Amino acid sequence: WLLLLIFAYWKQNGSISLRNIFGRAETLDLSLMRGIQTKSSFSATFSKPLNGNKNTILDFSCFRGIQDLTPFHSFKELTTGFRTSFKVRLFFL
Repeated sequence: WLLLLIFAYWKQNGSISLRNIFGRAETLDLSLMRGIQTKSSFSATFSKPLNGNKNTILDFSCFRGIQDLTPFHSFKELTTGFRTSFKVRLFFL
């Protein structure tokens, strides 16, 4: 039981995905993580098909993460960002 308790404290993850939020096939994905090395991390992604076409999708996402690497490399890493992507599915590939 002690090993299980240590492992549960060592890393914790959680994610949720919400589909068809506004009735037009939108998707919202949320992810959270924390643990010993990764102090805190989250990401959120919103996907929307353009003009109701499932083959063209526009994504917006933001993320932030803090990692403590002091036992190995004596520094902490902070990552923050925003991303936008446009996906097109080609029929012949």
